Amino acid sequence: MILFVSDIHLCESRRAISSAFFAFLDQINASYGAATDSTSIPTSIAKEISGKLAQSGQIDITSGVKKLYILGDLFNFWAGDDIESPIAAEFREHARALVDRGVELYFQPGNRDFAIGKQFAKSCEMSIIPAFYRLPEAPDLMLLHGDELCTDDVEYQRYKRWIRNPITLFILRRTPRSYRLKLANKIRETSKNRADKAIIDVSQETVDRVFKRYGLTEMIHGHTHRPNTHRETFGTRYVLSDWDKTGDYLVRTNSGDIFRIGVPIIGS
Repeated sequence: MILFVSDIHLCESRRAISSAFFAFLDQINASYGAATDSTSIPTSIAKEISGKLAQSGQIDITSGVKKLYILGDLFNFWAGDDIESPIAAEFREHARALVDRGVELYFQPGNRDFAIGKQFAKSCEMSIIPAFYRLPEAPDLMLLHGDELCTDDVEYQRYKRWIRNPITLFILRRTPRSYRLKLANKIRETSKNRADKAIIDVSQETVDRVFKRYGLTEMIHGHTHRPNTHRETFGTRYVLSDWDKTGDYLVRTNSGDIFRIGVPIIGS
């Protein structure tokens, strides 16, 4: 099985969310390992999805989880791999434990943590994937953070082209830490306080164009904080939730079925 999650926004001030996410990682680590014959899905998760799957009988839930994809905004902001934080160190510990149990870990940069580099990823034993990524097991399924589809927000797309430019990133990574921390906080506040919430949703025209251009039948993304399953003209688009009062993740079974599992967050 393969899991997908997005928009956790880890930070020190969101302890309930961080604790819930780390518990989620630890649950995978405890029961999905490849080193022994204990590769079955955890009982608590199995109970949640078994009812949904029982009717079809298409899924062998004892096959275990092979991969976890984090589709951006893992952290609330990221100022550089050289700026260590307690929450980053905590994630690294849980990530390494997950990988030690045989689960492959992948990360796709988001609009909050696009500056995560090879140094931090390597320390977590986590692979960074590009903005448009075809799932190897299903080439007609595309993974995105989601802001690529929000093309009606012209101002943001212009800013994104500038800030994500390799030359810009090269320069920023060599500026003083204090400047990068201020910039990261500004990016976070700008994203948080955008006045027109409608503009951050996807452009239907862009969605159709991406489906058609890449010959897709399925798409998974986050970013918009509007969890839903959309039956589009050219295929199905799964939108992941942000982790706030609740969270969610998607499960893709070995037979190719995709299911959404909710995660309650206590104390948020």
